[in-house]
Amino acid sequence: SYVLGHYKSERNEATGTTRPVALRQPGNYSVILGVFTNRGYDTTVTLAQVFWMADGNATQPERLFLTADRALSVTDDFCDFGTDVRSLKKRLTGSGVRVHPSFTAYSKDFRRRMGIESEQALELFHQTVSMKSVGSLDDFVRSHMLEPFDAAA
Repeated sequence: SYVLGHYKSERNEATGTTRPVALRQPGNYSVILGVFTNRGYDTTVTLAQVFWMADGNATQPERLFLTADRALSVTDDFCDFGTDVRSLKKRLTGSGVRVHPSFTAYSKDFRRRMGIESEQALELFHQTVSMKSVGSLDDFVRSHMLEPFDAAA
């Protein structure tokens, strides 16, 4: 619903059914973009994700995962290509942007570029951002902060 911008439901009085009302139609896309700069090392990394619904009946959006060693902007890099995502991919790769086939490849690339050695650090970040409360601090630390190890070794 976030890709199409659903903001309310309309009820059909004749049938009694409801349907979501969207700001955008299938074929439109949404971009999430983060630009990170390390002034000490004079480096910039952009992380981007593009979401779109392939058709009106899809329940999950299609995704592009992108990284770049320069600042990208929605206006300059993600506009004026119509609704053909293949055209966008071609344009971006032609300008040095890396398009990743999966979140795993994307995560590996951006963790390396940002100096995040452990995949578990990313999981911890995700868990802390999305948690409401911690029932047991010991369990939270064991599950999310400590690397697994073989106690018998």
